[in-house]
Parts: sequence; structure tokens; C-alpha cells
Amino acid sequence: MKLQGRLCVVALGVLAWSPSVMAQPAADKPGVKVGDKWTFNESVKTSASGESNNTWSRRIVEILPDDRMQVAGGKDQLIMVDGSWNAIDPKGAEYSLIAFKFPMSVGAAWSYTAKSGQTGQLERRANYKVVTFEPVTVPAGTFDCFHVEGEWQTNGLYYHSRGTDIYWYCPKINFIAKRQSEFEAQPRGQPASREWRLSELTNFTPGK
Repeated sequence: MKLQGRLCVVALGVLAWSPSVMAQPAADKPGVKVGDKWTFNESVKTSASGESNNTWSRRIVEILPDDRMQVAGGKDQLIMVDGSWNAIDPKGAEYSLIAFKFPMSVGAAWSYTAKSGQTGQLERRANYKVVTFEPVTVPAGTFDCFHVEGEWQTNGLYYHSRGTDIYWYCPKINFIAKRQSEFEAQPRGQPASREWRLSELTNFTPGK
């Protein structure tokens, strides 16, 4: 009887930790509203000019019926993005970078190949993966977010660059709370240049 009791306890423990019970959440495309605004502090460090700090923001100006959004990125700056927050390049879809993909869930992965450069003479290849779902603390507060890690390379005959793109997407605010990136460029015959960026959300104001 004692053995049977122990087996029951073990069985209950297995059920409690089964994948269905411990399943991670999934996030659909952002459910934004006109007027939603996110403000960030950003620190930038370059190999050439040292470190600096600035702010940037995004505000939803218009939501179009074809799954596009017009976003204000600062004074007199309007950006067109798709419903997943990927910027739409005016040169064409073949130039657009797919840093966000929904539905988003832990373990999801995607890649893309895009043209780069003013005339499309460069090719950019990137891979992204949703690593975990975790709380992240920034000046605006603590949010439960999907931790996404990406890496990319851009190659051409006389140019090569590579970098990492790591962000925390938070379903509660329909956008990122934190993003950090590293970039290294190596034009042929010239010294390499490097850049590091860190952005953290300082304020989120919902639209009315």
C-alpha cells in the first residue's frame, strides 16, 4: 500500500508538470488603437564616436483596412508598417525586413531573405527565434514578454555586415518593452565599424 501511495504521488506530479498544463501562451497580431503611443530611452555606442543617449517614440496615426498601419516616429516622420510591426520599405516588398511574425509563441522560428542597398545590389539574410516567455523590467514597469533573438548578415561584392537583434515583445502593450542590437560593417578596403544600441520603454499611453 505504501508503494501504491508513492506511485500516486509521482503520477500526480507528472500531470502537474505535463506540457498541456505548462503550455506557454501565444500572441496574435497586435491589437493596437489609434492614439496608442510608446516612448523609449535609447543609448547608442559606436566605435567611431563613443556613447550618446536619445529618445524615440511610436504613435498609431491610422489603421488601414489592408493590414497596414501609419505610425508617427517623431516630428514630421511617418512610417508605414504592416499589422505585425514590420516596416514596409517604399522600394518594394522584396526590401522589407521581417523582424516580427505572428502568432508568436515560444519555439517559433522564421527566416527571410531581402534585397538591401539603394539599388538592391546587396542581399540580407536573417534568422529569428522566440526563446522564452519571461518578465522584463524597464522604466515603464514590469511586463511579461516574448524574448526573441535574431541574427543577420548583409553581403555584396564590396561590402559585408552582420548583427544581432534581440527584443522583448509584450502582448499587454502590443509592442516591445526592450530592444538591443549589435552591428558590424566591413566595407572592402576600409576599417570595420561597430555600433551597439539599447532601447527601454519609459512610457506607454493607450489611445482613446
